[in-house]
Amino acid sequence: KGEYHYCDGRIYKGLFFEGLKQGYGQLSNSKDGTSYCGMFQNDVRHGYGEQIMSDGRKFCGYWVGNEINGWGTMTYKDS
Repeated sequence: KGEYHYCDGRIYKGLFFEGLKQGYGQLSNSKDGTSYCGMFQNDVRHGYGEQIMSDGRKFCGYWVGNEINGWGTMTYKDS
């Protein structure tokens, strides 16, 4: 378990295995307001997770290889 600060402003807090994000973690970006809480495998989003997009949308569901895949719910921010 640990924390990693990227040069572009992203911060990852969570589990690592052999230097890669693996298992549960939180990845946030203070520059654009995006964040992801959920499962990682081999350094990418994989499994169940919740992503908040820069435009305020929120996706709760499943990811495979860093892409939304399968069942989930997208909630849109009211204008």
